[in-house]
Amino acid sequence: MKKIILSTFVGICLFQSCKKDSSIDLNQSSNLPKKQSFAARLSAQPNLNVSSYGYLVFNTEADFLTFATVIDGATHEEMKTYLASKGFTPRALTLYNSTFNRQLISRDQAIDYALPLSGIISIQGILLRPTNDNKYLLAMKNVYLTSSTYNQLATATLNSSVMNRFTSNQPINTSNENLFTFMNRVPFGYIANYPPNILTDRRFWGREKSDCGLQSSASCLWEVCTVTRYVFGIRTGSSDEITVGSMNCN
Repeated sequence: MKKIILSTFVGICLFQSCKKDSSIDLNQSSNLPKKQSFAARLSAQPNLNVSSYGYLVFNTEADFLTFATVIDGATHEEMKTYLASKGFTPRALTLYNSTFNRQLISRDQAIDYALPLSGIISIQGILLRPTNDNKYLLAMKNVYLTSSTYNQLATATLNSSVMNRFTSNQPINTSNENLFTFMNRVPFGYIANYPPNILTDRRFWGREKSDCGLQSSASCLWEVCTVTRYVFGIRTGSSDEITVGSMNCN
């Protein structure tokens, strides 16, 4: 969603209610959520390893989501330093030189800090390899990993005898099943056969804002949006958050 200029919101609010229903009590400044520093987010200590092939290994989806939270709001320099300490070489090093170092990592750049040049990552016993255009995701259980199948994944070559292929907006996420449980039920042979952009409310990676509105206190006005997180096409939850930079106080 494009950033909406706060003054426009103020004008609109003169004619209609712009307040957003929220479970967050924002009428007290002490209740305003504060953005954590990189060091504070890193204190959660993401549980990750680096495989002999050079890709990141996360034992659980929760471990990966902790790592994704560390990336969120980090600068390029912070992530480069952190990943170097873990012995991991992300493909981001070939894409973002020192001129990017002090810039925040955008949601489209975040994936480059999770993947090596091979484009592979292991989460909860599943090897995942997005295609180069990020429209499809190849998935293979670790038990099928050989030098041959590794090379097929690294080149985004589908081998349906050991892999599944999903679209980046795969509509399998329900209260009972997501990509990981689907892989346990159907370990290979599934090939998505519909256009990858058929669903417009899913992101391959990152955060999506919706249902935005204004909140106010005695002297301040700010925007609150529902922010939904997506990781490899999986909806991982949502929460109400203040739009960074929207606070305007008298």
